[in-house]
Amino acid sequence: MGLRAGSSVPTDEAMRGFSAFADTDPLVAYHADFDRLFLERAARDALGVALPRTWIDAAWLAPALLDRVSGYHRPLDDWRGSVRRGGSSGGGD
Repeated sequence: MGLRAGSSVPTDEAMRGFSAFADTDPLVAYHADFDRLFLERAARDALGVALPRTWIDAAWLAPALLDRVSGYHRPLDDWRGSVRRGGSSGGGD
C-alpha cells in the first residue's frame, strides 16, 4: 500500500522500513554527510539503535567518472547535465 500525497508515516515505522530496504548494503548519496547525519539521528531517536553503514559519496566519485566537469563542489545538476551531454569525453565545457 503506497502513501498518498500529504500523508505521513511515523518516524519509527519509516526507519524500520528503510533499514529493511537498505539491509546491509552501502548507502550512496550526493554530499552524503547530510543524509548520513539525518538518518543516523532518526535511527537513534526513533529506534534507539545505531545505523552502521558504509557510505559512498557520489560527489567524490563524479569527478573521477566525468572528467568534463571538474571540481568537487559542483551541484548535482551539473553532473547530471554532463552525463546527458556524453560524460567523460575530456576537455572543458
